[in-house]
Amino acid sequence: VNIFYRVKYLEEVGGELKEAFTLKPFIQTNSTFGRVAEPDTRHYLTHDLYTHITSAISDTATQKEFQQFVPLRIKKDGEAQLEGIKFKYEGVSSFKTAEGADSLVLQLAVTLSSGKKGIADFPLVIFKNRLYPIPKSTPSLDLAGEWVKADPKTEEFELYISLAKPSMKDFIVLKAINFPLINLLWLGCLVMILGTFLAIFQRIKKTK
Repeated sequence: VNIFYRVKYLEEVGGELKEAFTLKPFIQTNSTFGRVAEPDTRHYLTHDLYTHITSAISDTATQKEFQQFVPLRIKKDGEAQLEGIKFKYEGVSSFKTAEGADSLVLQLAVTLSSGKKGIADFPLVIFKNRLYPIPKSTPSLDLAGEWVKADPKTEEFELYISLAKPSMKDFIVLKAINFPLINLLWLGCLVMILGTFLAIFQRIKKTK
């Protein structure tokens, strides 16, 4: 499996950063050698810029981790806040399960500190006069929770909410090495190859 990375290099021109060039090093994973970094090089007339990835972190395949649950109380038609997140009562729906239990779903409108909005559902099952909270996560809002009880007299609902831990963003550690006058080395190699062929040619010519 090859994982390609597109790395843009910027240079300062007139006090502004402008794109100079783009390199595409990649990491190859296989069962024999593990993770192998494949380099990419920017060639110039007088030098070469050699780059390869020494480390890479990606959170695209990892599951979200949540913090400890904290209590949240909200009344019917009311609002509540938790760490900058607003919760607003939307309603409660109910239906009968196949086993004859009463299944209730508390719906809360959630507004994150970033302004993103959504609806979070918190189910609760009542069976034989016992409450069975069902934890549920809402990945789109980075939270999870469970509805544990409700007070009919005060019309207050008690929940436990857990917020997702901040995830580490993707990043790579890139090593860049500048090889000055590297073209002279290649030119020297060509001269040596040419000299070898000339020497062989002269030796063959003398033996005839």
